[in-house]
Amino acid sequence: MLVSKQTSMYIIESNRSTTERIHDLTGIQKMNMNIASEAARKMAALPYEQQEKTLEFMKGLTLSGKSGVLGEKLLKYAGFIPSDDLKAMSQAIESDCGKTEANEW
Repeated sequence: MLVSKQTSMYIIESNRSTTERIHDLTGIQKMNMNIASEAARKMAALPYEQQEKTLEFMKGLTLSGKSGVLGEKLLKYAGFIPSDDLKAMSQAIESDCGKTEANEW
């Protein structure tokens, strides 16, 4: 398993419990330690490439801030869709919302 220098210092401190070492990492004191320990064990068993992918996935889960476009920036597009098309879309949503078709996916 390849690890960064910062990660190594936590692993090397074997005289401390996993919980204590995890508490040293900034911002995760509130994390459930059972989940953190299990996640660390599972991640350690992965090949390096999968560890990187897993870490990138986790980073994506923790991205802060709002995403998307402010409504005021979209106002310039108001009126581009013909009203008949908007009505058809609304009717399709109302009639088909919540329905699933087993063979579609």
